[in-house]
Amino acid sequence: MAFHFPESGKDAYIDRVLKPQDIVVLLKVGMDPKWSFPQLSDSLGFSVSALHRSLRRAAEAGLYDPSRRSVRSAAFEEFLVHALKYLAPPRQTGETRGIPTAWESPRLKDKFAPSERLPLVWPYALGDRSGIGLEPLHPSVPSTAARDPKLGERLAVVDALRLGDARLAEIAAHELREMLSSDERRAA
Repeated sequence: MAFHFPESGKDAYIDRVLKPQDIVVLLKVGMDPKWSFPQLSDSLGFSVSALHRSLRRAAEAGLYDPSRRSVRSAAFEEFLVHALKYLAPPRQTGETRGIPTAWESPRLKDKFAPSERLPLVWPYALGDRSGIGLEPLHPSVPSTAARDPKLGERLAVVDALRLGDARLAEIAAHELREMLSSDERRAA
């Protein structure tokens, strides 16, 4: 089967497709209604031009409203719950040191019985736990989460959605809904 790309070319088409880093940007934008590009750049470690491209892709996908400079929470939630695991399938690495994610994150940990299995962690040399490495949405996630625990909490909940376990995903979706609702109230 051959792919047909619009006349503007394959590169233009590919630049319109969401990337996992766009999720990181949208989570951060949703947290601060008074965000600026320089502030986002400092916080996330992305260039300003990369942030512009990210938000353009998100707007085209219907996840971001450029006129209000805000995340479209309902659409974003639907995307995260139902589609993210296909955009950014979870990839586990070997045992490593890192920052706990998914069910071991502070937001979800109390919702599950203690387990004998090793926790999932984002590989990070300065991390405080040993576990099975889970490739983050973007290489900057572990250091960003270490600097910004509230964003790290959201990214860990999103990782729980990526894993595909039904019970974990149901609880993570509920937590995500609460976080996005909180963002909407703060923006209003």
